[in-house]
Amino acid sequence: MPALLDGAISEPGRRPLEYRMIAAYGKAVWLRNTLDVVEPPGQPARLRGVMIDISAQKALERALAVSQQQCRLLSVKSKTINERRESELEQRERSLRDGAAVDELLTSISTKMIQQRSSEVDAGIADALERVARFTDADRACNYLCSDDATSLQRSHEWCADGVAPLRERAPHNGRSRRSTAGSAH
Repeated sequence: MPALLDGAISEPGRRPLEYRMIAAYGKAVWLRNTLDVVEPPGQPARLRGVMIDISAQKALERALAVSQQQCRLLSVKSKTINERRESELEQRERSLRDGAAVDELLTSISTKMIQQRSSEVDAGIADALERVARFTDADRACNYLCSDDATSLQRSHEWCADGVAPLRERAPHNGRSRRSTAGSAH
């Protein structure tokens, strides 16, 4: 308190001071002193002022600050929740679009396969494998047949992207952009 008063009486004029003290009953209270420095001619400077208990105001200010902080946090949480919901909606929309695209791809492949002659079935399967692989960004697609006794699989067709060796060969790529193998036994 002496340091506050030293600053208050350094120059003439009104000086508001806010500080916290312990009251005689032991509780912390906030006080505001409004001090006037009075300098009558030829006399030492004197302080004149009013002391007001502003504890309730300070409690409201603290509550307001806490409330504002909570509002900021709620705003951030709300924004995060909204972004998450928007992301989920976008994912659902993408999923629906992807589902529609899958349906369209399968319908197209099925329609083409139905219209092919028996001599074109191997080429149709190869084309279907390529379309499915490209649709799913895969570098390989295979078709396997299950044995009659369900104990083994036999690869009937395979499509590989450029630079990918067929499973049956594992040989260096020969530069063709589209490869299909039929009738490989494994």
